[in-house]
Formats: sequence, structure tokens, C-alpha cells
Amino acid sequence: MSELNIIGDIAGNFATLQALLKKMPEGETISVGDMIDRGPSSKEVVDFLMKNGKAVLGNHEHMMIDWIESVNVSRRGVYDDGIWAMNGGLATMKSYDPNEQKNGHKTISDEHIAWMRSLPRYIEKDDLIITHAPINPIFGMAKLLTLPPEHNEGLCWNRGNIKRIPGKFQVYGHQGLQHVKWHTDKEGQFGICIDTCNFNWREGHKGMMTGIHWPSKKLYQQEIID
Repeated sequence: MSELNIIGDIAGNFATLQALLKKMPEGETISVGDMIDRGPSSKEVVDFLMKNGKAVLGNHEHMMIDWIESVNVSRRGVYDDGIWAMNGGLATMKSYDPNEQKNGHKTISDEHIAWMRSLPRYIEKDDLIITHAPINPIFGMAKLLTLPPEHNEGLCWNRGNIKRIPGKFQVYGHQGLQHVKWHTDKEGQFGICIDTCNFNWREGHKGMMTGIHWPSKKLYQQEIID
């Protein structure tokens, strides 16, 4: 299997992403989702990953897609009104057009929207599985893929515990932790949460962006500089 650089939640912090990747070895870049929102450069992050990497669908991408579709298709969204804006969506709209924060659905690139809409909910490579939220041990993967992305226990939103999946190491984000969290059992390590970007963001703590190199499992971090 080729070498991978798996990046935790980016949250619109393009300069930080570039600085982190410069620290990491050569390898394919894969985002665990939540590429957008809160930081100032969501547009640049999405554009970069479209051209230079892969990603799984995060809850922030799904909130944005739902909001755009509720505006453009005039349907009721699955999320409460204003939930995306309240969770960093205004910063994303501003990154696409500083003068169109209230009408961001008109300025966010159709190409970017289509790409995010097409994102898978997991990426699997040999003994590795990458998701945005941890895989809920109550459900099998087949059942999880039938749940809508907004489901609280699905692959975009679950915040519960995880268990070992035989033959697989799990890498995920979503949790907004101060430090990375390794998961271990009597057989050893079987997973890790690498979302340290948004730790206490409501209190103004920007946190660190974390990447894990695969298959070495070596961690790399970059303080948020955006």
C-alpha cells in the first residue's frame, strides 16, 4: 500500500494545512472531513484537496450541503435553521466571497458543492479504515451506510465509544479534543482520533492540526496559524 498522510479536521485553516504537510513525508493526502468552517480559508482548503488529495464526508460539509439545497431547492433542511451559520458557516461563505456572506449559496462554487456531495463516508485501504466520526460498535458497517448522514450515531456525527474492527485500524476526527486519543485493548492499538484543531474553539483556543502518516503511525502537528 502507498504511503498516506491522513489529516485531522482542518476547519478552513489552509495556511496551517500547508505548514503541516511540509513537515510530513511524501504521501497521498486524505482528509477525515470537516475541511470547512470557522477558519478563514475554506475555499482554498477545498480547492487544494479536490486537486491534490481525497476526503471523507464530515458533518460540516453535510450541514453546508443541506443548507445550500434548502435555499436553492426551497425545501426544509434536515438541520435546524441557522445551525450551519452558527457553527462556522459564515466564515466559509466569506471565504468564497467577502461581500456575499448572506447570499453565499450564490457564490459557493457549483464544482465544489458537487465534489463535497460526492464524498464517501469512509475510505478503506487494506488494514486501515478512515471515517469522520468513530464507527459505532452497535451497528455493522452495512447498517451504518443505510443511516442518513445527519443520524446522531452515524459516520458523520457519532461521538460514542469505538471497538476494534478485526483486521482494521481506525483513523477518525470529529471530537474536538485537546490531544490525540489512541484506542487500545488487550490486543494493542486499534484506532486514533486526530481532531485537535477545534479544541475549545468557543473559548478562543485555536488548537493544533494533527496528521498521522500511514503505515508508520507517526504523528505530526502544527499550531493553527491562520
